[in-house]
Amino acid sequence: SNFTQMLGCILQLCPRNPLTTVDAKLLHMWEAKQSLLKRWKKGRHNRKLKLRIAKLDLQIQEYATQLACQQWGQVCDSMQGNLDSKRTWQLLRHLLDPTTSRTHQNQSIKKLVYAHKNDLNGLFDDLRDKHLPPAQKYNTPKYTGKPNELLSAAITEAEVRHAMATLRTTSAPGPDHINNKVLRNLDDNSVTAITDYFNHCFDTGTLPSSWKDARVIFIPKQNKPVNTSNLRPISLTSCLGKTLEHVILNRLNKYMEDNNVYPPEMVGFRKSLSCQDVMLRLKHDIITPNSSLDTQAILSLDIHGAFNNVAHSAILRELNLIGVGAKTYNYIATFLANRTATIHIGADQSQSYALGSYGTPQGSVLSPFLFNVSMMPLAKALRSIPDLKFSLYADDITLWMTGGSDGEIQDTLQAAANTVVALTGSMNLSCSPQKSQLLLLPSHRGGEKHISNIQVILDDVPVTRVDRIRVLGLHIQSNRLNTYTLKTLHTTVDHTLRLLGRVSNKHGGLKEAELLRLVQAFVISKITFTTPYLHFLKSESDQIDILLRKAYKFALGVPIRTSTERLMRTGTFNTLAELGEAHIASQYNRLSNTVTGRHILQTLSVTPASITKVKYTIPHHIHENLYIPPLPKNMHPEHQKQRRMQRARALQKNNFLLLQ
Repeated sequence: SNFTQMLGCILQLCPRNPLTTVDAKLLHMWEAKQSLLKRWKKGRHNRKLKLRIAKLDLQIQEYATQLACQQWGQVCDSMQGNLDSKRTWQLLRHLLDPTTSRTHQNQSIKKLVYAHKNDLNGLFDDLRDKHLPPAQKYNTPKYTGKPNELLSAAITEAEVRHAMATLRTTSAPGPDHINNKVLRNLDDNSVTAITDYFNHCFDTGTLPSSWKDARVIFIPKQNKPVNTSNLRPISLTSCLGKTLEHVILNRLNKYMEDNNVYPPEMVGFRKSLSCQDVMLRLKHDIITPNSSLDTQAILSLDIHGAFNNVAHSAILRELNLIGVGAKTYNYIATFLANRTATIHIGADQSQSYALGSYGTPQGSVLSPFLFNVSMMPLAKALRSIPDLKFSLYADDITLWMTGGSDGEIQDTLQAAANTVVALTGSMNLSCSPQKSQLLLLPSHRGGEKHISNIQVILDDVPVTRVDRIRVLGLHIQSNRLNTYTLKTLHTTVDHTLRLLGRVSNKHGGLKEAELLRLVQAFVISKITFTTPYLHFLKSESDQIDILLRKAYKFALGVPIRTSTERLMRTGTFNTLAELGEAHIASQYNRLSNTVTGRHILQTLSVTPASITKVKYTIPHHIHENLYIPPLPKNMHPEHQKQRRMQRARALQKNNFLLLQ
């Protein structure tokens, strides 16, 4: 505690105050106006003086407008060659959608606080009841699983250094005000002392109370009215405590993947797996047209407040069955028990609240892993239902049927829904029938559209049948068209072109190479996220190709009526078909490098690619004797060539001085 207090005091003694300057000419004009106003107040009937003030007002306004344009031009010029800067992308994202900026979020929070200015305690209590688990007494069960020597081994200094090297320097600090920048720049003796203390905590199963105290802030949910129900809690905890979480999480992730503990249908929060792998399965099973005349169905189940309400007993029960070892089990049990939180909203803060035996702290390092562990029994139970296909991505549960009679589809989906309700109920979770959705893709028997009456019941309430369903960002329509996706892509391209026009012109701003990178970042990435998994009609794919050409013509500075054939000969961009083919091929290669990925490909009748590069893990007894200094970031041999050369010169100079 003394060590952390000392670091916190050092940070507070080094404030960073931004410098502000005023244009000298504008300041002189304001002083002249103030001087004229003083003279006019002595003789208010002086018309000449009044006209001079009005004329000066107009000059000030014109010069201020000119100055604003000039300053904005300087800002745009400063972005030229600095697209690797975080601040540049923050500005670009703000211009693209101001509602996502931190300033807009803070303003929304201030409005909420102002609406409850006469009852802040009531606001804090309402936030606690809706977003924090209630305090309850809970006896932690003892570990009864198998011993695990690998996970119970002493924490090495190499593991701590690796965890520190991967810390995000932009993460907000916890209540102790120690940030990750400080931890990443500690001297060797401090790292050794921290490693010894981590081993003490790991061996004894105890943690400092300050590491279990959270500073809870709230972020408004997008496209929803700002109220206490539409806020997302983020727990800011000690960065030093999160470093230990990283060490334990790295061990657990490696153990789970090496021993194939996860069911292959669980793809959330796992290395080399993505939500696009779920889309790939849906593409092969549902979206791609086939000769079947059966109805197809997709059922999306919504779990209410999953991360905030999952029972600690469910997590610990699964850790027992996995066999993580007594030390790891006791650490996680201590990590979850006796937590406290203080709500911070705007400039106000609440009293300290004791948290109960439910929920994982959002924003902590271990929370995604612990939630995945709690959902493993559900995945195993769903695998036992015949003809059912499903996917679990965090708290998003997607079930689908590729065929069968309407009765078989309804019975299978109902059995799966009952299983989800039963098992989530044992974890203190509940499915919301109002937010769950059912999409039916009818068949065309005898040339006519077959209307199905399939229905799924959740808690005596029928699940809403919809014409369009959203699965992890992929929009699927019952009529097998893609009108909604095309509409969103049109909006994205229009907003991006408006952004390009604001940051570039013939006098300055971003140049052609940078504008092409913006098109790649804001247009191509949006298109390749979902379109490779959809089936487009010829007219629909032509619309997307038109959008691509429109964006690239604007970035290249050529007229919109430029010949498409001549533009294609430049080789500047690819068509929708080429982008989709390259994206799917890249995904196949990525999936071929993991056991779960190869299983997904085999279920889709796709032959996995051969593994050309095999990576081996360095044994612990060798890794302990290796010291690898952190490699500098942004050293690409092409994009950051000058930065790379400058870094090489500095290293050569330092080595020369050391040799002397």
